[in-house]
Amino acid sequence: MKKRTIIILFLAYFGINHVCIAQGQSNIDSLLLVLKTSKDDTDKVNTLKRLAAEYSSSSRYEESKKIGLESLALAKKLGYENGMASALLTIGTAFYSQGDYVIAFEKYKDAVALISKLTDKSIIGNCYLDIGMVLSRQGNYPEALKNHRVALNCFKEAGDRTGLAKAFSNLGVVYYEKGQYPEALQYYFTYLKMVERDGDKKLMATAYVNIGIVYDAQHNTAVAMKFYEMALALDRQTGDKSGMAQCYSYMANNYYRRDSVATAIDYNKRAFAIFEEIGDKAWSAYVRNTLAQMNANGSNYKQALEDYSSSLKTFGEIGDTFNLFASYQGMAGLYYKQGMFKEAIKCLENALVMARKINGRDNINSCYINMAGTYEAMNDYKNALEYYEMYVNLNDSLFNEKKSMQIAEINTKYETEKKDQDIALLNKDKEIKEVEIKKQKLLKYSFIGGLGLIIVLLLFGYRNYRSQQVMRLQNIRNKISGDLHDDIGSTLNSISIYSEVARKKDGQQDEALEMIGEASRKIIDAMSDIVWSINPDNDSFSKIIFRMKSLAYNLFRAKKIEFTFHSDETLNEKKLSLEERRNFYLIFKEAVNNLVKYSNASRAAITLTNENEFIKLRIQDDGIGFDTSQNNTGNGLKNMKRRAGEMKAAFKIESAPGNGTQIELILKS
Repeated sequence: MKKRTIIILFLAYFGINHVCIAQGQSNIDSLLLVLKTSKDDTDKVNTLKRLAAEYSSSSRYEESKKIGLESLALAKKLGYENGMASALLTIGTAFYSQGDYVIAFEKYKDAVALISKLTDKSIIGNCYLDIGMVLSRQGNYPEALKNHRVALNCFKEAGDRTGLAKAFSNLGVVYYEKGQYPEALQYYFTYLKMVERDGDKKLMATAYVNIGIVYDAQHNTAVAMKFYEMALALDRQTGDKSGMAQCYSYMANNYYRRDSVATAIDYNKRAFAIFEEIGDKAWSAYVRNTLAQMNANGSNYKQALEDYSSSLKTFGEIGDTFNLFASYQGMAGLYYKQGMFKEAIKCLENALVMARKINGRDNINSCYINMAGTYEAMNDYKNALEYYEMYVNLNDSLFNEKKSMQIAEINTKYETEKKDQDIALLNKDKEIKEVEIKKQKLLKYSFIGGLGLIIVLLLFGYRNYRSQQVMRLQNIRNKISGDLHDDIGSTLNSISIYSEVARKKDGQQDEALEMIGEASRKIIDAMSDIVWSINPDNDSFSKIIFRMKSLAYNLFRAKKIEFTFHSDETLNEKKLSLEERRNFYLIFKEAVNNLVKYSNASRAAITLTNENEFIKLRIQDDGIGFDTSQNNTGNGLKNMKRRAGEMKAAFKIESAPGNGTQIELILKS
């Protein structure tokens, strides 16, 4: 599980909108006083709506829903359509804030159903804006963008600058979540210009924060920090405590990315103190989660568990499904680090329930792959492979939907163009019309033919993609089959022979049983390597380096061989294909095993460097060496050379009796 996954996940959910709590309880008390003397009229509907919004801002979502339903009932009684739509949006927002996107979406759709009766374009725009937010959170970015753009046009017609600003900001959110950072910045800077023109310092702070988050995502931490500092300065000017605390939280994550862990924890504690003071439960729980992740990575597991437990309790109290999912994921990672795999599985099962509830398939897929990795660590290969297959199948279905949307978009464009052409023909006189009709028919048929060709090409491309996937999986199966036959088959044969020796009880029983145990351990080790190699979560080089270090530490420690292991930090984000990862690791494993068994070395040095787009592995020892010109070097060296050839990598070995051994593997990255 990646070091900063959970922190980034929370950042995307909480940080993007930088919502400010407007004076909290004092506003709620004022609105409650107004309601005591209010008549049952449209003003009371709007007051109830504002009260529901205040409860939602204070993370009191159940009270927000209750007041929202009261506002809706009164609006229906009065036949006040604008009030009905606004109340539905307010209720939907409470469900959205709890991560209950399915019900939130239903409320927003009910509001849209009233559009034909609505006179306020701003309310219509907010309907589409809120629907777009739910779709974005569920990963349906094409539909989210479509709804946000409809909202943008509504706000333009209404002359609603606040609505326009929200639309630009939300478009930035979608592009940020898609990983299209230049587009996200373009919309955020447009939003910033609008709020700067209006002189709204709170919204300017929001813009600065959102821009900072995008730069952080691109690892441009210095620029990101400048924007956070500008936002913090504005929040101090306006006395916005919630905004200040949020800035401290973003700055903490920024410091954490730069490995300034102590400073990051200090800033998070500042943020937590303010959120506790103003009674913002959701943000307090969020900060506890980030503190838990930082403490977990610093091996302070006891404090991390306490932080996770506290935030889980709070998110459960306020019914925040999305963040319950993220908290369970984080706690699973904590248990995984401690080797408490059964507890990790329980947390992942809870996370999967939450992911399915919010209908977030990226989240579901994250659970699948993490469960596969945890079962692998438990040597439960049956469940590991089952969850890995679920992960692959869901990826395929997402690919199919994407292609279907592309075809539908092409067809829509065609139909729109066809209608525009028909309208233009009505304005021609008879003679020109006949000529034009022929031209249009030709154009139409050409277009239809082109459309058909595009669809055929798309289908052919998908079929080709599926064929490649099938071939790829078949190759993997063949490789695994070969490994099972070569490594495990021969080992099982050895176990059979040792068992026969033990059965005869001729004085060699203890030795034979020891050999059986050793052979069994060899099978488990080989199976672990196979499952690890096919897990896509291990694509990053940091995972390979970690496994290499673990292997070297265990083997060298057993033989009391002093060793050093150096690797360039620039290698951490590199990725290898499944075959490259498998061969690279197995070459390293074979080399280290040979060193431990045969070299009689007292010291060894392992270096991994990134030189001019080449990954270079060097393993040196001060052992007895051997004559490389001899042909009796065994299968180990032959296997290493064969695997290097499969990767198209250079493999060198230098050794001489009494002068130690140096092995070098050079792979183009």
